[in-house]
Amino acid sequence: MTTLKELLVDVLEGIEGRKAWGGETFIPTGFRELDKLGGLARPGELTLIAAPLEISKLEFALNCTMSGLKVIEDLNLSIFAPNLSSRLIVNKFMSAEGRIHREKIETGDLNEDEQERIVNAGRFLYSLGDRVTLSNKRNIKDIGSEIESFAASSKKDRAVVLVSEVNAIDGGNVLGDLKALALKLNIPIVALKTLPMECTKRPDKRSKITDLNDADRMHADRVVFVYDDGYYNWESPWKGRAEIIVAKNIAGSVGSFYLAHQPDYCSSVSY
Repeated sequence: MTTLKELLVDVLEGIEGRKAWGGETFIPTGFRELDKLGGLARPGELTLIAAPLEISKLEFALNCTMSGLKVIEDLNLSIFAPNLSSRLIVNKFMSAEGRIHREKIETGDLNEDEQERIVNAGRFLYSLGDRVTLSNKRNIKDIGSEIESFAASSKKDRAVVLVSEVNAIDGGNVLGDLKALALKLNIPIVALKTLPMECTKRPDKRSKITDLNDADRMHADRVVFVYDDGYYNWESPWKGRAEIIVAKNIAGSVGSFYLAHQPDYCSSVSY
């Protein structure tokens, strides 16, 4: 049991500590429309980013967290990706930071300008040092242990966790366990989830809050859906435009906005 006095001290210290975040109580994402809605990651909260298989959620999440790393000098990021190799994630960072086609990153077929850009991207990523860690652990207990160690080694209010993909994690109530960790450690956790294909069989293929089960809706403090009409209609006039839908937000407003979606460059940018 905690007294109100203890909680007030903790809250006031947190507000003071977040002055380095530009006065905000969330980690800046670089997307002004999302930040107006309260951002993506807030201490003690679990954010769920969900979409069907065809639509990439990871690149959007990486873009958001990378922006935070650039703004907050001592912010640490821990990425858990049981379904992806760590090398692939690094390649996504390189593609987005260097503005180089992801296939060229894989093949190494780069022209002179691209070689210079990839060197500069590599230098920046290397400059982050130990601030970014990656893990391929698949069991929620193992992941939980690593998250606790990560939080303990980070400064207060200077840690964020990204988990991709929750469907690939074994054991227990994954989102419930992640929410408990976010509360216990007072850190933001962002989790990615692939929705079932049934969601794409209706005329309006935008994901809805009812596409999540009751437990997911209960544990997530914030639910963000990613929709790109071009994945379903190659002749769509909106091809290349991603709609970001904030469907649940306990600390702000709900709403939607659009980004220029550039999956070949592992990137999304504001209009």
